[in-house]
Order: sequence, then C-alpha cells, then structure tokens
Amino acid sequence: MQILANPLHESRRDLNNAISDTNKKVIKLPIQYRKQRKFVTLPNSNYGKVALLTKNYEWLAAIDVGTPGQTLNLIVDSGSPETWLVTTSCESCTSGNFYDPNESSTFVYNGSEFAMTYIGGNGPKGYFGSDVVNIGGILVENQTMGLITYSNILVDSDGLLAIGLSASSDYGSTTVFDNMISRGLISEPVYTVKLIKDSQSNAGGEITFGEIDYSEIDGEITYSYLTEDEHWQITVTNVYFDNIPLNLNQSVTYPVAFDTGSQQIMIDGSITEYIISQIPGAAFSMSTEIRDGADVSIYTVPCNTDTTLGPLEFVIEGRRFLMPIKDLILDPLDDDQDTCSFGITGCSSHTVSWIFGAIFIKNYFVIFDQSTSPPRLGVANRYDVVYE
Repeated sequence: MQILANPLHESRRDLNNAISDTNKKVIKLPIQYRKQRKFVTLPNSNYGKVALLTKNYEWLAAIDVGTPGQTLNLIVDSGSPETWLVTTSCESCTSGNFYDPNESSTFVYNGSEFAMTYIGGNGPKGYFGSDVVNIGGILVENQTMGLITYSNILVDSDGLLAIGLSASSDYGSTTVFDNMISRGLISEPVYTVKLIKDSQSNAGGEITFGEIDYSEIDGEITYSYLTEDEHWQITVTNVYFDNIPLNLNQSVTYPVAFDTGSQQIMIDGSITEYIISQIPGAAFSMSTEIRDGADVSIYTVPCNTDTTLGPLEFVIEGRRFLMPIKDLILDPLDDDQDTCSFGITGCSSHTVSWIFGAIFIKNYFVIFDQSTSPPRLGVANRYDVVYE
C-alpha cells in the first residue's frame, strides 16, 4: 500500500488561470461536458439494438489539428490508445466539426486501414494519417491518428483524444501522451484528471499534463501500481454497501480500469444485483453483449430514490472510496421523470475488468503516473468535493 501525504516542501502553484507554462512544460487543458446518447445504431445497420438506455455525459477538450490549426472538440478517453478524427469525407457522421486533411500542409497520408469496434461489432472506419496536434500550446508533431470516413453507428462528436496506454493498441500506435513523454514535451510523465462534480456548472473540469497540482488535493494520495501494461487498471479488494462487505472471499480481488471515456461504473454482476436489491423500485432494464460472450446488465431506479441509502464504498489499497448513491441516479428516461438510469451496470463474466467511468472519477482527483515501473494510479480527495 502506498498512501502519501501532501509533501510540505512542495510549493502550491496556483495554475488555475494558466493554460500553459512553457518553461515548466505544463499544460492545463479545460474540459467541457455535454449530454448525448452513446452508440445509437443507424437504421441501415445490421445490429438491431439501440444505445444503452442512458444519457451520458461526454468530457470534451478543444484541440487544434493541422497547419493551420483546425479546432476540434474531442472526447478525452483514458481507456483508448487510438486517437481518431471525423473527416469531411464521412457522410454518415453528424459531427459539428470535421477535420479536412486537404487543408493542412503538415498532413501525411499513411494508407493503412483503420477501424474501431464497439458494442455489436459496429464502429467508425477510415484510414491512418498523421499531423501536428496542438494541445494547449504543446505541439505534438507527426501524431498518428485514425481518420473516419464511414460509420454505422451514430458519431456526433468531432473525434476522440486517446490518453490510454500505447501497449493496448492493435495497430502499434503511440498515444499523444506517450509522444509528449518520449519527446520531452512535458516536465513529468504524468497527467491528472479533475472532472466536474456539479452537473449544473458550465465548466467540465480540466486535464493537466506534466505536473501534479497539489493545491487541488485535500489530504493524502493513495497510489496503486497497474496490474497490466495495456490499461490504467488497478485492483479493488472489496466493496461495501451500508457498511456490509460484499466480497466475503478475501482471496478474490477485482481488476478495475479507470476510463474517462465511459460514463458508468461496471462491476461484477452478483454485486450489482445485491445493490439493486437494496434500492426500492430498482429494476432490470436490458442486457447487451460486450465481448467474448460476456453480457452487461443495465438497471433503472426511481428518480426519487432515497439518496441516504448506502453508502457504497470501494476499497483500494486498504482505503475506502465513497460513491454517493445520489451520483448513481442518472438522467430521467421518461417525460414524467419517474424512472432514471442507474450508474452501475453488472457484468456476467468474472474475468472481464471492471470499469470506473466518469461518475466515479468526478468525485476524486485522479493521477495517471508513468514515472514508475510499472506505472501507477493515484486517487485523492478534492477540496471542491464534499464527502458525506
């Protein structure tokens, strides 16, 4: 277990109003959020299921790509190694902005085919190319990206900024973050994520490349080393609901990946079923296959669910991390606002990694640190969040 106190000798730099510090090679990139329905199948698709029955928040960062720069709002995704952009050639895409490689003097055509596969075996397709990517003033030249020319799922974003681990790429791609590190473009091989907690706020949060801003942290950082080299994945040793441990076999632990590109939390199906059984009016909604025969079950709860239930807590390195029930009651699914989507899904397979999506991450200050071998994740309380 590694629990580190906030170093007293560390100066508390106030970078809240700074976008870049070229001397320090630190970038604070603002993130905005929006609601949308993910993975809606188009009518001509051969896959009959529509999106998961939930509205999702997406956290987007404004990035300039090409020369001259074309501003795109990209989903920030710590669960993916492949950055991809919607291009002007994609007639089936509904993005607000399209990347036009013909308008960039620094674009280089790769020629290799590119495809991403999501639920149901569908996803965007295109080809690989490279161009300069401007992230808050840091120029990452010759960044390889997938360029989307067709999609049989609804794509209503400008693309995706992948900040996962390069080792998980099926194409041998290097992420923007890893290129920042190898080229000495940032001070430290670390980025941190602070997502919005108040859904009524106009700001979505920020991602900082190159530094840990300790002025954001209240108390200690709990570090945990990654359990594999392909995902930002660590271990959860237990789950508590209303102070009752749900993992009675202490020899069993649960791998969990921190994924800013996902909204919900996905955990073991049996644990989810217990939590659902403790919420009056909660109900099974549907299930969908994700991969290798594993199904994910999706649930609904009354929108007026008692938010004093629980609490739900996850144990990482011996420390309990609170997940308030009120944060798990997502958007209404009907006009009467009686039924809401539930923020936890249950996976039928015990071998599939859990996922901590944005509704968990937004409660904490999360550190993605590649300064150690293996890399590690840090989780800490924030000053701007009240833990009840």
